[in-house]
Amino acid sequence: MSVNKVSGVRVSAFVAAVILVGGLPFLAVPSRADSSWYLRDDATGGDCYLIGTWDGATKTCTLTTNVYETIVLDSSGLTLNGNGKSISGSFSYGVYASGRSGLTVKDLSVTIEATSFAYGIYLYSSSSSTVSGNTVSASVAYQGVWGIRLSSSGSSTVSGNTIAGGNGGILLDASGSSTVRGNTVTVTSIGIYPNNLGGSTVSGNTVWAGVYGIYLRSAGSSTSMDSVSRS
Repeated sequence: MSVNKVSGVRVSAFVAAVILVGGLPFLAVPSRADSSWYLRDDATGGDCYLIGTWDGATKTCTLTTNVYETIVLDSSGLTLNGNGKSISGSFSYGVYASGRSGLTVKDLSVTIEATSFAYGIYLYSSSSSTVSGNTVSASVAYQGVWGIRLSSSGSSTVSGNTIAGGNGGILLDASGSSTVRGNTVTVTSIGIYPNNLGGSTVSGNTVWAGVYGIYLRSAGSSTSMDSVSRS
């Protein structure tokens, strides 16, 4: 079952079927008009109970349906387990967090359909976080479309992700002491862009890129050992 938020109303596939058949009560549930799902460390995991299952002990939301709007990680220590489900749409962010720490995003498929600036997964000021085992794809190669971005999120790990399409693959800026390992990236411009990333390790990645495979800028004592091809 997939779930949408449309014009301030959340409608599941089941509810849509009921509405189309007619003669039965209107079952849609009112929701915010901002078209985002907020995950929080509370009794229901914020909106988690509407799109997945919530484990309060581990602060884990496991998706049980595909979604078509941004998922916002709104508490520290949360884990978003995509469980092989997908986020797709013309959003600016597939998964977004700001000012949190200790986050994990894993086993999720993100499809970017935007034709302007967009990120599949974007963690800002979210240190000690992990982004692993995700697949991010873009239907267009617009200049501002990136698969994964971590900004001001030091001591984090980006590993085992597959990124295809779009302009850029993985962008880490001002996120020192981080690790980018074992990712596969196929993009039109820059594969991996570590910027101001001192004390970090970039290793074991496979990159196909049209311009730069790995573009180290202000990398300090960072280390890079990867397989890079220019398409």
